[in-house]
Amino acid sequence: MSKLARLRLHNFKGKRSEWAIAPKMLLVGPNGAGKSALLQAVMVGILGYEPRLGRTPASVVQLASGREMSVEIETDAKFILHRTFKLSRGAVSTSVWVSPHQGEKNLADAHRRIAEEVGDFAVSFDLNAFLSLSDAKKRAFLFGLSPTKGLGWDKPHLKSRLIQAVRAPVSSLTLHAWIDKAFALWTEGHDLQSNFDRMLIYLKKELSLWSLRKKEGIAAARRMLHTRNQEPFVPSEAARTTQREIEEIQERIILIREELAKDEARRKSAEARGREIEGLRSRLIEREAAAASVEKIRAQIAELRSRSFDRAPMQAERDQVEQATAALFGEIEQEEKRLNALKIALEMEKKGLDRAESIHGTCPVVEGIGCPVDFTPVITQGRDRLSSQEMTICEIESLQSMRWQRYRGLQESLGPLQARALSLDREERETQKQIAVWEEMLQRAGQGEEKQAELIAALARLEAEEAGDGGYADPADLILQKEGLERHLEELKRRLAEQEERRSLWIAYQQNQVDLKKADANVEALKQLIVALGPKGLQGEMIKEMIRPFSKIVNDLLHAIDPEKELTFRFQDVRGNEIFEMGWKRGEHFIPFEALSTGERVLFSAALMTALILFREPRCRLLLVDNLESVDLHHRRRFIEALCAFVDEGHLDHFIVAGVEGIPPGDAARLGVKMIQMADSAMASA
Repeated sequence: MSKLARLRLHNFKGKRSEWAIAPKMLLVGPNGAGKSALLQAVMVGILGYEPRLGRTPASVVQLASGREMSVEIETDAKFILHRTFKLSRGAVSTSVWVSPHQGEKNLADAHRRIAEEVGDFAVSFDLNAFLSLSDAKKRAFLFGLSPTKGLGWDKPHLKSRLIQAVRAPVSSLTLHAWIDKAFALWTEGHDLQSNFDRMLIYLKKELSLWSLRKKEGIAAARRMLHTRNQEPFVPSEAARTTQREIEEIQERIILIREELAKDEARRKSAEARGREIEGLRSRLIEREAAAASVEKIRAQIAELRSRSFDRAPMQAERDQVEQATAALFGEIEQEEKRLNALKIALEMEKKGLDRAESIHGTCPVVEGIGCPVDFTPVITQGRDRLSSQEMTICEIESLQSMRWQRYRGLQESLGPLQARALSLDREERETQKQIAVWEEMLQRAGQGEEKQAELIAALARLEAEEAGDGGYADPADLILQKEGLERHLEELKRRLAEQEERRSLWIAYQQNQVDLKKADANVEALKQLIVALGPKGLQGEMIKEMIRPFSKIVNDLLHAIDPEKELTFRFQDVRGNEIFEMGWKRGEHFIPFEALSTGERVLFSAALMTALILFREPRCRLLLVDNLESVDLHHRRRFIEALCAFVDEGHLDHFIVAGVEGIPPGDAARLGVKMIQMADSAMASA
């Protein structure tokens, strides 16, 4: 069997620490000291999740105090498992590595290796919560932690037993359909309790839905019967007669609409012809007026072409200004370069003179050596030369300022010249457009005689058609007749709808009865399945089968502590009802768990949890207990003594118990319990 040696935490509920794991450990300290965190870390390290929070990485990351959390467990055989949980952009990732490495390639291989070295089962429970559980919740707790593979309770076996339990014949399609749907939720790898809970939740939800449908169907049937009894029955022939009348009226309305459409087309044709005649007459008048204005058009074109747009003088002036501007800019650039060179030379000479003054009396070549030579005359000459150069620079800068002023004046004089050039361009383009328009008018005027003959011929043809047209009738009479038929048609349609509604009511009632039978069958099937899967069905049978070997293990443990104690279970009360009770057997009497003394319940809990671990046969037999302070000192001592006995006899490899209060240090030393005061070691290695 493997035994745990060390536990290392990083960002686990604010902890960054390392703990030495002993076979017998007692964690004592105030609330918030980190006792429960240590228990949770052991569960996360072995299982990869905390059962009370959930199985997913997203549930485990709730325990993290940073974006990355890790738990590492080392065994006495130097096997190390390291789990890391990372939170990035709302997504949670997890990784596992083991050492020494034996060719593990993925998470599945790592988990297989962990199960081989440490196991995949540990019991962690809250002593106070367990002592106050009801019988039903104790049964669910044991059911969730109990093994099922060795007892043959796999998916095919359960499905077969369920079919037998509900006595579902092959012809019962409804029952078999719900059984298939329930077992479709079965997830391999999850414990039996999770799969049972998932199926029962699904079936109960469906039962609620189908019960509601059944209730609504009954109410709808009553409403339909009430309505049917109040209205007279409509035979099929009456509805067919009404339908024939509707079809006849619709045909008459169609004929009237066709006649109205023909009259409307004749009216629109006559109106369009009249508009076309008026248009031709107007165009002929315009043609006659246009013929007299040809000479005016030619005179206008000649006047436009005589306009002058000579740009040569303005362009010459512009070129002269641009040349002067370019020459002046070149002169400015040359002077700027000269000015910059003078400034650089002046700065360098000034730095040299400053240095000569600063090293007065010392050698300028070798640092730290005195020099008798007096450089004062040279420095004075240099200062005079600097003053002369500075005056030269000021004169050059003054001349540059004048040049820049002249340059800006030349640039500003170019603006009016460019504006005048643009104005001439616009005037020339506008003149050319006007010439094109007048030339087009002149061309149309030349074609006027031929076009005028065509217009006269077209006008004569249309006037002849107008004289030969017989006109169109007034549609008022046909419209009145159509509106009367349409009102009668709407009345017939309303009557037919009422007749069809009365007829469809009976059809709907018949369909409602079919749906009611279907809903009733589903409700009955779901009720049977829920009972058959529940505590009074397969769950109860599984508990009974599991209890026989489990009871023997518990009683062997109890007899090692107190030979007079013996655990027993009751599954029926005196009336024969299905129940689940745990308690002591004293002679022929049964003492329920709730009637036991606190000390007896504490011993009961220790033996029960240890038996669960032995029943599952993990590689590392580990028991974690929280809230030890829920019982008094005497019973805390008895509880710890019982667990120590189980470790000493080899039934447990480790127990870690946590509580606000523990046992006296002398008792802990006597029993070989490593007691840690969490308040003193919350952030240090233990």
